[in-house]
Amino acid sequence: MLENRKTFWWFAIITIFLGVLVFLISLLATMSIGRSEISAKNKVVYFDQKILPDHLLYPLVVAIDRLELKMADKEETAELEMNYAKKRMQAAKALFYQEKGELAFVTLGKAHQYLLNANTSISKIVENQAQIKKWREIQKEFKNDYNDLRIFMSDSQKARLDVMKGELIAVEGVLKK
Repeated sequence: MLENRKTFWWFAIITIFLGVLVFLISLLATMSIGRSEISAKNKVVYFDQKILPDHLLYPLVVAIDRLELKMADKEETAELEMNYAKKRMQAAKALFYQEKGELAFVTLGKAHQYLLNANTSISKIVENQAQIKKWREIQKEFKNDYNDLRIFMSDSQKARLDVMKGELIAVEGVLKK
């Protein structure tokens, strides 16, 4: 009887492990569909630094970020989006320095989108002038980073970057009100 229980538990553990493994593989596969600029052949695995968008497990990081956003309330959402914007900006910088320009620019675009989303969320909830000043400082950092990263970009990317800076200026007007 005891031997049957041990066998059952080992079978259950192995089944759960395989189920989680299949789920993770499915998640990774679905997150890379339709992203030609970030194809599986360009994915790498490294252990000595932060996980960047070129890492094989990066889709898992993105999935966790999205899950956190879905579970957050309005105030937490604004803070999370701003943190994700900063995190993506750091990843974009690292990728630009590694001369992975296309992936870096895609990551920069995602950072920008998180920043815009955060500003929209913030404009709905923030009434404290100190908080608004903090958000403006972060926007200023982003614009400075945009200017610093121009040297790594193609002409078409620079044109898109100019549009992104214009979007930030428009959002600043919302925060001033």
